Amino acid sequence: MKRTNLFYLGLTTVFLVLAILACDLPVGVATQSENLGATETMQALATVVAGTLEPNMESGGSEDSKDESVEGSDTESPQASETPTITVPPTLGGPIVHVSMDTNCRFGPGDVYEYQGALLVGEEAAVTGKLADESFWYIENPDAPPPFCWIWGMYASVEGDKSGIPILTPPPTPTPEYTPTPELYSVSGTVFNDSNENGLRDSGEGGLHSFQVDLREDDCGGTLVASELTDMSGQFNFSDIPAGIYWISVYYPPGWCLMGDRVNTRPTSYTFEVGPDRQFQFGFHCRMGP
Repeated sequence: MKRTNLFYLGLTTVFLVLAILACDLPVGVATQSENLGATETMQALATVVAGTLEPNMESGGSEDSKDESVEGSDTESPQASETPTITVPPTLGGPIVHVSMDTNCRFGPGDVYEYQGALLVGEEAAVTGKLADESFWYIENPDAPPPFCWIWGMYASVEGDKSGIPILTPPPTPTPEYTPTPELYSVSGTVFNDSNENGLRDSGEGGLHSFQVDLREDDCGGTLVASELTDMSGQFNFSDIPAGIYWISVYYPPGWCLMGDRVNTRPTSYTFEVGPDRQFQFGFHCRMGP
């Protein structure tokens, strides 16, 4: 109540001074200095009134004013934003393995299992299992997928505590695929002296030794399969020959029949298909000169 009275008292004083000034000055004759003086007087009075009211307003105020101030403060203050949490994955620990020589990594502990990848020199991998005798290690596959495989321990060095590595049971040994063994045959025969030149081996016609016999694939230009010289009985034999088309031929030895013409009473070569064992007879005779 006192503050309100002071406020009205100040306003009344200002109006009273203005009225006095207005009465003392002639209408329309006020000089510039007089107007300036009046203006300064009004500013001074306004300062006095303001100085009287401001401390009272700062020192107190109605509860409504306080409530408005608090409410305004709540509205203008920004709410604190939540800081996102960054989850750092834990550092993997445990034993690791490296090798002194490039080593295959397989589905199981042994070369009968399928190849899965390889651990190379300079690489390392985490060890997740082992055999009881530590001859093989189950590791994270460097060439995943699949994610794990077995390596032989011959060239492997494991670093870290090995006591906690679980002992694993190997997977079942794979059943090998059945590969039928091809049928094999033999090719044999005789090179003989066909003295009567009838193309047949008759009684008393002996074998000719040191004649070269060649066996080739397909024909005379094919791959040489085997070659041998006839023995003292004129015999030759090629064994373990798979089925196929072959070519066999006989060649005269150097210096044979220098005194006469060579006579081939039977073909010196054959093209044939190997099935059951095959026998060949080659008859030759040396016809002396006239």
